[in-house]
Amino acid sequence: TIAFWGAAGCIDFCGEHAYPLPLEAFGDVPVVHVDRNPRDFWGRANHSCVMQDSIPAGQLAARELLRADVRTFGYVDYYRRTFWSDDRFSGFRRTLDLAHRKCRRFEAQGIGTKRQHQLERWLETLERPVGVYAVTDFVALEILSAAVRLGLRVPDELAVIGTDNDLLTCENSKPTLTSIQPDFAGAGTISASLLIELQANPSMPPQCRTFGSHYLVRRQSTRREALGDALVARAVEWIRLHACEGVGVDQVAQFVGLSRRSLELRFRNTIGHSPLDELRTARLNRAFELLRNPLQAIGPVANLCGYDSNLTLRRMFAAETGMTPRQWREKNLFTYAKRTI
Repeated sequence: TIAFWGAAGCIDFCGEHAYPLPLEAFGDVPVVHVDRNPRDFWGRANHSCVMQDSIPAGQLAARELLRADVRTFGYVDYYRRTFWSDDRFSGFRRTLDLAHRKCRRFEAQGIGTKRQHQLERWLETLERPVGVYAVTDFVALEILSAAVRLGLRVPDELAVIGTDNDLLTCENSKPTLTSIQPDFAGAGTISASLLIELQANPSMPPQCRTFGSHYLVRRQSTRREALGDALVARAVEWIRLHACEGVGVDQVAQFVGLSRRSLELRFRNTIGHSPLDELRTARLNRAFELLRNPLQAIGPVANLCGYDSNLTLRRMFAAETGMTPRQWREKNLFTYAKRTI
């Protein structure tokens, strides 16, 4: 295949592939492997790798579930053992250890009905409310499906977090799925830069670079704080979806059929802050997301997030971060680190 295309170099993405391409398929061209176990090729000429630093993903998941105030914690592994799933579990377990909490790991191999039955039996053994971190969004869907069959209410009995923030999956699951977003765009940039280096310097020794910059996108599957009031829970989700359209508290109250005063009281009593605070947080989170993208111009960000002016955006950033949007971007754009194998 490489010979057919006459490629001068190749980026090999194989994070979830059970059977990656054999090394012979690449011939003598420089190759950057993305999320492939470096033990498969390390020391081979012209082969280097870019890997996700998966430990921070597990740390983020643990902090979110600790915030959700669940009793027990679980980790559901991929359908086969991988080095990156081990890293995610390591970050998850270490963070829980610091909080003096324990977790159980579900490691059933394979796919299909046998795995589903094993997962259901495992979930039934966990004391509720339980928080479960899934190694991928696909695995999180398995957990949500098992919850339906077991009659478990998400998130009040079972809070669930996925990884990868696949929008089609996360926004269309019921309830919507909280997930951790890795810096995939940064991975592409790092991979392309490394490939150019390999092409320019054929004698360069193998490199291993990692990408991180994870952040969490909170959705209904972990919003246990709003459980005391179904209308507040509906309002919070509506705010998440529509905050950047310039809506205000009056529109939120209208959506749930309450007066503004009643909505504010119910927010304060249920989640400890106002609907306006929730709107501001949703807009700011969207601004953070946009600014992490190096291809996004800063000028339109205020409008894209529902702010009335760039000045308002700057004021919100200063109050929250002590920085301007440009300064925050410079600090939070992707970085890479060299890793020793």
